Amino acid sequence: MSDEQREPEEVDAEVVSEGDEEPAPVPAVAAEPPPSASTALEVRPASDQVLMPLDSGQVVEGMKAYQQLLHDLLDPSDWQGTGSDKFLKKSGWRKISRAFNLSLTKISLTVERDTEGNPIRAEAVFRALAPNGQVQDGDGYCSIDEPRFASQKGRQKIENDLRATATTRAKNRAISDLVGMGEVSAEEVDARGNAGPDWQAADQKQASQLSNALIWLFDGDTGEAEKAWKLLQTQLGGTMYGPVADGVTAVLAASKRLIEAKEKAAEDKPPPGAPPETPEPS
Repeated sequence: MSDEQREPEEVDAEVVSEGDEEPAPVPAVAAEPPPSASTALEVRPASDQVLMPLDSGQVVEGMKAYQQLLHDLLDPSDWQGTGSDKFLKKSGWRKISRAFNLSLTKISLTVERDTEGNPIRAEAVFRALAPNGQVQDGDGYCSIDEPRFASQKGRQKIENDLRATATTRAKNRAISDLVGMGEVSAEEVDARGNAGPDWQAADQKQASQLSNALIWLFDGDTGEAEKAWKLLQTQLGGTMYGPVADGVTAVLAASKRLIEAKEKAAEDKPPPGAPPETPEPS
């Protein structure tokens, strides 16, 4: 296209009056690099002042207020476990973060891989910042050695699951260390294999037996059997464990035997009004 045919361009610009005075030069300012994870916090020089604690009354009141906040803000779905084994889940920590008006910033997220490029471990570091300027970094980890990744099905989304779980744990830890009195989150408990001692994922035989038992339970409806399988697996944290599969199979097998025994007894029972059978003479 020639210069005569080209459409004029619209340019946003500030209109200034023309004059004889030249604009004053703008002093050059050296650009400072953005703060990194290691330089963002100010390092204060050491002093001979005695480290004094906060006012004990304020600390006690702050703890009471925190406990009351948990009572008023959270609901049962935000907790995992019961009694002394009760831990706050991701949803609960996010509510606490909003209640304290915290800001969360990603410092780093790395994924370790094996020689073939497959992900084996993720590490995340997040920073929580309070309105009063206090900050706290939290780290989180997730590896393929955790029980829920034992089965092939558990590894279908391994790339995403490693990153997401490490991120969740890092955020939870940052929030917890800043305002949550250092409480352990439910996601950290899951990483310790809370499903049971030395539990392994169901092998092919255990999975097949459980699948057949569920299909029998739903009168041959494989779709409903698969839904029941997925629901049970979800309740276990994403992994179908061998002892659980064996237990459910045993219960369903006992139920099947009981039903078959009742059906056989009903078949052998004479119909109402039928004359009693007389024994044949010997």
